Amino acid sequence: MAPISNVTVIKLGGHAMDEPGLLASFCADVAQLTRNGHQIVIVHGGGPHINTLLERLHLESRFVNGLRVTDGPVLAAVEMALCGTVNKSLTRQLQKMGANAVGISGEDGRLLIANQIDPALGFVGGIVKVNAEIVLTLLSAGFTPVIAPLALATDGQLLNVNADIAAGAIAGALGAAWFLLVSDVPGVLDADSNLLPELDDAQISSLVKSGIIRGGMLPKLECCQSALAQGCKAAIIVDGKRQNALSLCLERGNVAGTIIRNQAAQA
Repeated sequence: MAPISNVTVIKLGGHAMDEPGLLASFCADVAQLTRNGHQIVIVHGGGPHINTLLERLHLESRFVNGLRVTDGPVLAAVEMALCGTVNKSLTRQLQKMGANAVGISGEDGRLLIANQIDPALGFVGGIVKVNAEIVLTLLSAGFTPVIAPLALATDGQLLNVNADIAAGAIAGALGAAWFLLVSDVPGVLDADSNLLPELDDAQISSLVKSGIIRGGMLPKLECCQSALAQGCKAAIIVDGKRQNALSLCLERGNVAGTIIRNQAAQA
């Protein structure tokens, strides 16, 4: 199936998922955008929900370099939390606001194929292929896919995948017009905590070398750059605490965060 133009891939996480008011605003924004003709794909995280479930099951939460160590029992809990509670709750809220949402995971239709990245991490995957047909089929039929970030290995083993990485890979595979990574911060900030409204690869490299970009913002920008390198047109680190941030970005040209453009596509 041929790619569809005007696709926006949104990675949802942080306060925008966990605060009822922000989540309701996000879902209403998505519903309005789809009524206005935008084709939206949502990839969600769910770390706090996984942590809560692991506590209830008396399973330990351990992280190495920001990635969750995922043995067999933890993997079962991750699938339960992401594909069950989080995915269906988000899908339900979107439908309540009027979006024609369908909840799936990277397992479905072998959407995400991954390899185990490090035995010390257990069942944690790095994406090697995106089979976008199921997403394109849903979009063509007028649905809004809501995707939990799990993947399959080539032997059928289930793998846990970082949601930012999954979203960036899907945005790249779709050649999305926009990749919006909803964050808990206003965007990328300079040394004086002022918002940087636009960045290119050279500026990002310089800011990383100087230590201004660090911590959790590093993998977010890496996902944005990866999506752009694969064909996405533009990526935005979006201020998830700002009401109607999605509509501001996509319909009013008011970037509610920091934009990184595909420089090759602009040439």
